[in-house]
Amino acid sequence: MGRRQWSGVLLVLGVGLGSRPALAEVLPANPPTQFELRQHEGAVLQTAQALGQIQSAQPPEPSAVIGSGSLLEEVNVTANRREAATFRTPESLSVISRDEIESMLPLAQNLTGLLHLVPGVQTGLGTSPLEANVSIRGLGDDRSPVLIDGERQNVSQGEIREDLFSVDLRDIERVEILRGSASGTYGSDTTGGLINIITRQPGANSSPKLEYQGYFGGYSTYHQGLRFTAGGDKFSLALSGTYHNTGDYFDAAGNFVPNQQDYQTYTGRVSIFPDADNRITLKYSAYRFHSALLAISDVPEEAAGLPLASKDRFGIEWTSRNIFGSTTDLKLSAYYNQLFQNFSQQVFETDAEGERELVFGNTSTIRINTVGTNFQLSTPIGSARLTYGLDFFQENGTNSTLTTSEDEGTGEQPLVPDGRQTGLAGYLFLDYPIIPELQLSAGVRYDSFKSEGFPVSSFYGTGTSFSGQSIDESAVTPKVGLVWNFTPGFRLRANYSQGFRVPTIKERFFQGFAGPLNAEIEDIVIGGEAPPFIILQGNPNLTSERTTSWEVGFGGNLGRASFDVVYFNNSVSGLLNARQIGEDDDGVPIFQFGNIQNARIQGIEVQSIVQFDPQWRLRGVFSWTDAIDSTTRQQLASVVPTFGTLQLRYLSPGGWLALLQARAASSRIGAGSYGTVDLNFGVPIGAGLQLTLTATNLFNTLYRESLIGFNAPGPQLFVGLSTRDGGE
Repeated sequence: MGRRQWSGVLLVLGVGLGSRPALAEVLPANPPTQFELRQHEGAVLQTAQALGQIQSAQPPEPSAVIGSGSLLEEVNVTANRREAATFRTPESLSVISRDEIESMLPLAQNLTGLLHLVPGVQTGLGTSPLEANVSIRGLGDDRSPVLIDGERQNVSQGEIREDLFSVDLRDIERVEILRGSASGTYGSDTTGGLINIITRQPGANSSPKLEYQGYFGGYSTYHQGLRFTAGGDKFSLALSGTYHNTGDYFDAAGNFVPNQQDYQTYTGRVSIFPDADNRITLKYSAYRFHSALLAISDVPEEAAGLPLASKDRFGIEWTSRNIFGSTTDLKLSAYYNQLFQNFSQQVFETDAEGERELVFGNTSTIRINTVGTNFQLSTPIGSARLTYGLDFFQENGTNSTLTTSEDEGTGEQPLVPDGRQTGLAGYLFLDYPIIPELQLSAGVRYDSFKSEGFPVSSFYGTGTSFSGQSIDESAVTPKVGLVWNFTPGFRLRANYSQGFRVPTIKERFFQGFAGPLNAEIEDIVIGGEAPPFIILQGNPNLTSERTTSWEVGFGGNLGRASFDVVYFNNSVSGLLNARQIGEDDDGVPIFQFGNIQNARIQGIEVQSIVQFDPQWRLRGVFSWTDAIDSTTRQQLASVVPTFGTLQLRYLSPGGWLALLQARAASSRIGAGSYGTVDLNFGVPIGAGLQLTLTATNLFNTLYRESLIGFNAPGPQLFVGLSTRDGGE
């Protein structure tokens, strides 16, 4: 029985637990052992019993009415935190499969390169992780977090940059992107949506396998990566490591851009299968980033760098099907994340002789430690299924800053206080087929938050003190959706959800110099271009953002084509932003975080795949977004009104690959419109190896995706060698 058929059986049984199904993971690639035969025997008996009870209540499986390569034949584990068919999911959800990831290597060098295939997702990579940001439906990366295997990363500092680079693409099975508020499922900070990276997990009895990817070219770019997997009767092992270096470059106009940086990733995973129904997984991953002192904007007086940014993640997960002989499935996980950043910033002044003198400099060290756990159960009740559980996290952040200025000399004063954020939540989701063709999905979540800022005797710059503050907040966020499969292969869907976002410690308590408006601030500035330098102040009186979202969509299969079209409307009250409130004695603008009374974001998103034949495939996405301050009618500066991607792929029976990708975006405040074309080729050379050739920005387009930073590089060429992925 094929992998997709097993997915269909598991979907009917409803045993998805927010990760790849346990049964699918223990299916052997080699002749079955006695242990595996016992597994299969138990699975067949359970399948037969379940089908006898509920087959008459189920509509046809999507694979029966949707062709291979369709947008809607994929399963997802994100919408309701358990495995479900995307065809029956009322939320807007896109899945980037392992097959598509493999086709885009090394054109996509990190996660942001994959996200061009998703409507409504706007990337602003800039030139390094210093500037990277991702915005879903115009709400910014502080509202669109990255999850790894369903686990939240750091919360209170609002940082996702490390998570965009910390997982090598060779370690990813698929990426699931939920567009629209997910607070009813995952809590705060998901009012725009979320990105869930599902990592590759080898099954028991996997044959030893070594994978390699290497490429070089394009302005001192150099990448090496290894991945090893193996398995025995009751265990599996996966180890990987990568090194990536990027150097200085020239943009399409010939302007020099300093960009020297490198990063490494390391992962390890051991899974133990005590029996056919249980899996215990131990996980570790690490990320290390280094950069020289770089200019981070086209303002030549400023430079910044990350001498070191690191992140370590430790986790353990237990999944159990039919726990203790019941019909209930269990998922229990715990994790510990440790983030460290050493950030340097310098501002210079040029005298009459052309000599540069240091006017201001700071070296900041940030440490954020997060512990968390999730306990989840999923129980069938007749033809319905309830999924319910608890989330808990506690995050502690410490900050220290050494500052130097020509006026005040050198001193150690913080720009943001140390702090702690604690969250506890309970949730309940229901999936219920009202009739075989009409699926109801509904849920509610309750979150309780406590945010604490610890005392500070004197902030840098302002000299003010801070006595400390503790803020308690709570939120109830419901969601409800319907999917109507009104004819085989087609669906209408509608979804309503509410969301919220708790202000970060930085937004509430930051007191200091911020330089140019960087990626984490540009998301929330309304109107106008960013001034070159600012002093940014936190606001302890901030209130949480609240969103009310609804959307309607239509999708399905037309012969060899599949498509999905959706209109969404999102009303935001208390939108967090930064606005100018004055100037200091030297004329430097002073900005302060605040709440916008009301904002409205609406748009249309389209995605489609046309599988002309087994070799040729066309995939396209298009987005139109309109985002305004409802009171002033000003446009949100961070939103690109229209953008889209077309990708044409040819994959021969012999493994030859050719991929053409074209992207275009309209202008927005502070950034012009652009169009760019990339090429990716793969040539099999025997022994499971392929030679890759990649050309980016083929027509030397001058463009930038981020409001800050520099223009993108001019044309680049990459040559590489890699193993051909044959699955786990």
